[in-house]
Amino acid sequence: MQQQPQRLRFALSTQQQEQFNAYFDNTQQQFHAQFGDSFIGTVRRLGLSTFRIAMILAVLRIYETPNCPQTVVCTDNDFQTSLTITKTLIHHAALIFQQLPAETPDHTPSVQPQQRLLQALPHEFDRKTYLTAAKTLNIPDKTAEKQIERYLQGGLIERVAHGVYRKR
Repeated sequence: MQQQPQRLRFALSTQQQEQFNAYFDNTQQQFHAQFGDSFIGTVRRLGLSTFRIAMILAVLRIYETPNCPQTVVCTDNDFQTSLTITKTLIHHAALIFQQLPAETPDHTPSVQPQQRLLQALPHEFDRKTYLTAAKTLNIPDKTAEKQIERYLQGGLIERVAHGVYRKR
């Protein structure tokens, strides 16, 4: 590869770029709703890793062909493989993140403020239930309502009926 007269260029197809952006936008929203700003860096680093994995897989395929193109376009198979690897890594990162101790001197694990309300709720609940749970956690009603909206946007809960929700 280093003996090539010109530098190689790697690219995702337009469809792959759209899928990549949609997946990481959705993932970032989902984990932001669950963990807040603390996890965004992890999602973005894994986005970069996904791109690099796809690049490595595509370049390894070049060795299978006699002519080396100037621009290497990622195959759908390589792209899906890199995305599958990353999906597993993101879920593992989230599990580890939940187990990290809080940054307190006694090192007692704490729940992120964004998670407290979700964890306090039953599998299926209504507005009155989440407002009662919020009150016990000293969360103002307006903040609880905003957090429920974030959970909906992040895909952590779903609206079953007007004012009735279910955890996913």
